[in-house]
Amino acid sequence: GAGSDLGFRQDGCVLVVVRRYDNSVLSVPSIGMQSAHPSEARLLPSVVCGEFAIVARGLRAAGIAADGVYAESYREALNKVGLALLDMPVGPTAKVALWMALAQVIGDDRLALGDLPEDKREDLIDQLSRVVEKRSANGVTIELPRRAIKSEADASAAATDHCDGAVSLRNAVWASGAGAGLARESDARPISTEAHSAQRNGREAPTVAGVSFGMRQD
Repeated sequence: GAGSDLGFRQDGCVLVVVRRYDNSVLSVPSIGMQSAHPSEARLLPSVVCGEFAIVARGLRAAGIAADGVYAESYREALNKVGLALLDMPVGPTAKVALWMALAQVIGDDRLALGDLPEDKREDLIDQLSRVVEKRSANGVTIELPRRAIKSEADASAAATDHCDGAVSLRNAVWASGAGAGLARESDARPISTEAHSAQRNGREAPTVAGVSFGMRQD
């Protein structure tokens, strides 16, 4: 399955492709995470979408799951290589369910990132660690904190990272059909916590490559 998140002005553009195996394990291949950011150069939707489409086809994805932003640019690029644009479920409830599905995969130790280059693997783990699950009387919401990035293309630009890789991974997991729609019950143990919290509370935090990450609760 392939998932993507696009941001051409402030945030970045990311493609993540996952392979699903018979034992339900998902892995991201070595070239399965591609990114482009406006801090590096001016991004053109047609160019970025075209490059992502070629990578997804090369990794034998049937299509790319993404939200409706820049849908026409993506659909045109995907049509050229025989792939489909997979429309993501919309709405607050659907968004929470998608994150819960990814957290379930992580919590069940079914996600492997070892084939990714170290810098991309560590960046993706860092993004996942910043995803926050907030509970209130009005229900559950997911927050994606922004991180400032120094722009090499324009020193005055306010470039940011908005967990675009984590969102793309979430979309790819949904596209692969792995755990989509599965959400833990409200009385279940926390999906994951930071390493020090897990030790303090005596809980085991989901890990990949020995690093604890996943949605943390505030």
